[in-house]
Amino acid sequence: HAGGRGSRFSLLHLEYNEFLIQDYAVFMYPAPTAGKSWVRCAGERCSGRLKLCTRGLVFEPEDKRRPLQRFPFKSMTCPPVPFDLAAGSAAATAVDAASLFSVASKVWLDIEVGGNVAPFVTHENPESMTFVFQLHHSPLLEFLPLAQELQSLEASRSSFTGDKSALNRILESRTKPNFELRELVDFREKLLLRLPALVEKIVPLVRHPGIFMVTDKEIYFQPSELNNLGDGVEHYSLRKIVRVHKRRHMLRPTAVEIYLNDGTSALFNFATREACDEVLQLLRANPSVSRALATMSVRTMLNKWQNRELSNFEYLTYLNSIADRSIHDLTQYPVFPWVIQDYTSSKLDLQKPSTFRDLSK
Repeated sequence: HAGGRGSRFSLLHLEYNEFLIQDYAVFMYPAPTAGKSWVRCAGERCSGRLKLCTRGLVFEPEDKRRPLQRFPFKSMTCPPVPFDLAAGSAAATAVDAASLFSVASKVWLDIEVGGNVAPFVTHENPESMTFVFQLHHSPLLEFLPLAQELQSLEASRSSFTGDKSALNRILESRTKPNFELRELVDFREKLLLRLPALVEKIVPLVRHPGIFMVTDKEIYFQPSELNNLGDGVEHYSLRKIVRVHKRRHMLRPTAVEIYLNDGTSALFNFATREACDEVLQLLRANPSVSRALATMSVRTMLNKWQNRELSNFEYLTYLNSIADRSIHDLTQYPVFPWVIQDYTSSKLDLQKPSTFRDLSK
């Protein structure tokens, strides 16, 4: 998987609106030079995983002492190409020359240098540097055409231009249009949507594309191959839903947020407003959900807060939720009152009135 247990790679290492396409097992070699033979380079190879993304390549070395490295497509002097290795050198090192390719770039970035979460370290070289990779199991013809197309698209992209239709075609090909019936919790469940709805599960700074299905008992989110770090199908029991809110996402009224009785929530942005409204109508029509919604009115929550059945935090969180704010969307993140005024003490004394702002004015 692209980011399984023990992996240091995170989708937060990518740029906003960038997607992880595929993950490959590779060796990375230093490029041979006049003073460094291929035999010596082969002895310094590093095993790891190579992430093919829409805006670049990310190499995660197996050796955790080494930083992850990012190679932006926009900084490459040419698309990735097969690496031309002399037959004698390949034989001497028992390397399959047909599985080698190279990347030439003037800029690359080190991520998590020294194992620390810190700003990326940018390397800029006046001359193009060559980095050589060897695919373990995947044929080069499977990797190179896609990598070359993505590099070409990114090289031609600016803030306002670029061939988005070609990129959308690549992204859409990675989303399965059909819901897997084998993922049903109970095979007797009845599907309530004629066709699965295209959605994105929204978390801060990351979008997870997939498809959405509603049954008479569950909600299902089936993630696509994009941005998939080994995640399986998610399901949410309708009996556990306590609130449902329609949301805006990127100023479009196309999202739905569901709240569960364990305090968790999930935000889904639909491809169309019609699909969003259809799902919202189905959820509110469910008897279990409608009963739960009736107990979560503004008046009910106010009374609970006044009777000290809700904490200040819980009540303010509720007010934020009905004001169209969500912890999953940084563009409309919840807001809370500013109550602390002591920013100089090394330790806050919550018993001292001077620690807090005077809100009586």
